[in-house]
Amino acid sequence: METPKRKFIMSWVSYAVVCSFLAVVNHVTCTEYMWVLWVIGGWGIGQLICTIDYLLAHCGKKDDGAPRELRNS
Repeated sequence: METPKRKFIMSWVSYAVVCSFLAVVNHVTCTEYMWVLWVIGGWGIGQLICTIDYLLAHCGKKDDGAPRELRNS
């Protein structure tokens, strides 16, 4: 079962990996037009919205990924 924290981190990892790969593809195939900036910007706006949502939903909550029974003991 994925925790919200793990989903949040994995979304940023996938963003970084995919955007890096696309930047390399853009550089290798067409150096005149940086189309990858559209991907980085569009997806980045979505990531920022999800980050704000995550921070507002989890502000002040302690989420270390441990089951509730272990946290209370």
